[in-house]
Amino acid sequence: MTRRILLASYHFPPSPEVGAQRPERLARLLPDFGYTVDVICGAPNAPRAKRNHWTGSPQQSESAIIRVPTPYVFGRDPKDPPSWSQGVTKTAWWKLRAYIEHFLWTSDWSWNWAISATNQLTDTLANRHVDLIVVNSPPNPPAVPFLRAARKLGIPCVLDLRDMWETGDATPKAWHFASPTRRRDMWISDLRREAITSSHHVILNTPAMLTETRAAFPQLPASHFSAIPNAFGEVDSESATSAPKNAEETIRISYTGSLAYGRDTQLAKVIRAIALLKSRGLTQFLLTVAGPDPDLAVQLARKENVESQVRSLGLLTRDMATKLQRESEVLLLLQPERYSSFAVPAKFFEYMARRRNILGVVGKGAASEMILEFNLGVVAADESPKAIADALMETALRVQENSFLPPPPLLFSEQETVSQFASILDRVLCNEGDF
Repeated sequence: MTRRILLASYHFPPSPEVGAQRPERLARLLPDFGYTVDVICGAPNAPRAKRNHWTGSPQQSESAIIRVPTPYVFGRDPKDPPSWSQGVTKTAWWKLRAYIEHFLWTSDWSWNWAISATNQLTDTLANRHVDLIVVNSPPNPPAVPFLRAARKLGIPCVLDLRDMWETGDATPKAWHFASPTRRRDMWISDLRREAITSSHHVILNTPAMLTETRAAFPQLPASHFSAIPNAFGEVDSESATSAPKNAEETIRISYTGSLAYGRDTQLAKVIRAIALLKSRGLTQFLLTVAGPDPDLAVQLARKENVESQVRSLGLLTRDMATKLQRESEVLLLLQPERYSSFAVPAKFFEYMARRRNILGVVGKGAASEMILEFNLGVVAADESPKAIADALMETALRVQENSFLPPPPLLFSEQETVSQFASILDRVLCNEGDF
């Protein structure tokens, strides 16, 4: 018997965000396990909700994609002043908007989208039978309206949280003495906790994250949580089994992290570390920077006289992530919590750990569990350029020592990962869960 699920996900192709990969994979492969998948997703430039039908296999012929636009609070484009603010400069508008966001907590536009998408969800359920709702959400509040709607309608709901996140804590005393910014973080933390406790099942990314979450929610049975790794997918066998580069060839480094301006930014430290290595006669390092400002890396490299060893690719996209993972021997991940909602760190870790080529990571914070999971070397993000250079040098030596080791086999495929996901849905629908 074919069962119908409704997948709620803000990002979905043709969106270029890395966060669109998982819902696309689920919608594409779950029909092979007896599920018909409807998708509610974002539509950044759509004037109204649109309903598009699949054009894929016959099993997907009855599935639909429902695109819901984002209702911006202050105007169609949050970067530009609305029509009622004539005569106000953009700088003044940004300051006013930042002030309003600080006290009203409206900076997360996906929260506004979630409210509209929940209304669309109610309309869809009124005209279509749905057996199960799956909420694919990064670590922010939009999952909560979907879960509340599912609970109100009596439909089981599975929460997919396979991104790096933190449960946080919020006591009444801590709330009373907290700053407005801290109160906002604690409010979001409370919403995350509500999402976890009100769902029928929660899917996490790693065993370490599973252990941490179970400890944070002792009132919930252990069977309420499962861990399914993120299969990167689209990794060809040649790139996955090719031997690492030998000692004479280039040590290619991929960087993703904060690209804020300033002399002491993380990126500036990394580029100064490359310059220090060059002064030691080590020129085999090639640094590839992926981030929102493609010009900053070039400017800093020119300042340190290492232009030939630094290249900038601009904003990190899905295809670019695939290319970097296939080409790089070392990954530098600075301030990884900035990218937690896109699941880029987990995919980098998984793919490169299989090749045994990711041997040094510069980072801290939300990535700590992943770093421990794969036994990666760590240098704190606030270390000096010399410490970063020493870490890169040690990493290069390890790459050389491991250059003749055969790469391990792939740990899992995307088909196996979706199979695990489908088995969890089967258990929830068969009332074998703990709800």
